[in-house]
Amino acid sequence: MLDEKQFKKLTTLEIPEYIYQVQISKSRNVKYFHQNSGRGKVKKELKDIPKKYKATSYDLLGYALDDKGQKIIANPIAAGTAKYVPINGQVFYSSSGKFTRAKIVTVLHDYFKEILEEVKFKTFVKTDYPIVIQLEWFAPYNHKTMDVTNMASVYMKTFEDTLTNNGYIVDDEVRYVSGGFPIYTPVDTFENRKIIFTFYQDLRAEIKQLKLI
Repeated sequence: MLDEKQFKKLTTLEIPEYIYQVQISKSRNVKYFHQNSGRGKVKKELKDIPKKYKATSYDLLGYALDDKGQKIIANPIAAGTAKYVPINGQVFYSSSGKFTRAKIVTVLHDYFKEILEEVKFKTFVKTDYPIVIQLEWFAPYNHKTMDVTNMASVYMKTFEDTLTNNGYIVDDEVRYVSGGFPIYTPVDTFENRKIIFTFYQDLRAEIKQLKLI
């Protein structure tokens, strides 16, 4: 894909069945139908509560009650189960809290570190720099809103940070990493998903003239 005269391939790292979600809680709290919204509450008028719950009234605290006088659980399937969030850039630009974002970053740092150690990934030497990193994302095409940049940005940044933090590269600033880009390749099944990082040495004259290192 890149001009071989300007970008020399150095090495690749393939990650099959990459992690795609992060557990942020082991057990989700129970939520109840209530006259008002709030923590542990789902605002719902009695007439709008599904008939199977047989909602009859509210108690003095505003909780909806069934025909036996019991509070009605609004999330019976999810309550008590682990909560996961998908890994993509959307989480970082949405209203998700700092805890969720920090959790994703921490998990990915640990994940990449373990892989790098497992494959005995070699540290880049001075003559390799600057490098360009390509992320090739293999996943099924399952909806029209798939966004390669949205998905890849989190993986790319946390991967570069992991390389830096563990001494595989000196730093991820432009003197050492002059570029990075994602590319998408469709596969038939989700089980065939994978990420391939390809590393190139940047041989462009403009870069060499700067004598960045």
